[in-house]
Amino acid sequence: MPIECKIDLNRSLLSCMATGELTFEALNVFQKKYFETYMTQNVILDLRLISANKLVTGDIEAIVEMTEMKKDLRPANSKTAIVATYPLVYGLARMYGVFFELRELPWELEVFNSMGKALDWIDPDDMRVPEDAFHSHRVFQVAHS
Repeated sequence: MPIECKIDLNRSLLSCMATGELTFEALNVFQKKYFETYMTQNVILDLRLISANKLVTGDIEAIVEMTEMKKDLRPANSKTAIVATYPLVYGLARMYGVFFELRELPWELEVFNSMGKALDWIDPDDMRVPEDAFHSHRVFQVAHS
């Protein structure tokens, strides 16, 4: 499962799009890279173009456990939006949200079925762009400080 990410440092936003088959290994690698390299206050994880036939409940719980171990590294007022439209992927994302809440992690997490709703939740005051802009990679430019 390739995951392509763009960072907007001005908004402290990491926007990632995943394609292909979602696996535990790919999620684990992505999470490690986030905490070691990408860490931003807010994250949008676009899962609209993936399938998740190889994931099980234990995989989701393990990812949340690994997130909990890093909870002191990210600001407490951070937000993560997961966007999924395929029913199985949406259900697994919701399961992730439930495990997330049960562990009382200090960030907000919501699962959406549209990119527009996710963007409004992450940054309601930001100017909206067409949803298809994410697919052409025109939205976020990597900013350097």
